[in-house]
Amino acid sequence: MGSAYTKRRLPVELIWSEAFDRIDEAFAWEKRIQGWSHAKRMAFIEGGMDAVIGWSARTRKTASAR
Repeated sequence: MGSAYTKRRLPVELIWSEAFDRIDEAFAWEKRIQGWSHAKRMAFIEGGMDAVIGWSARTRKTASAR
């Protein structure tokens, strides 16, 4: 079962999931995570949202300018 994309890439392992009240919230999170680097995704998987706070390019540029 699943989408055609995922079906062609079996087996897969679910490593994170979240329940949302609205489909648009879930879609927005999916798109947000898709834009992250592999390193940021791995940090999120291992440490949650606290692990990725400060990962934005804007925040890193501001911090390095200090």
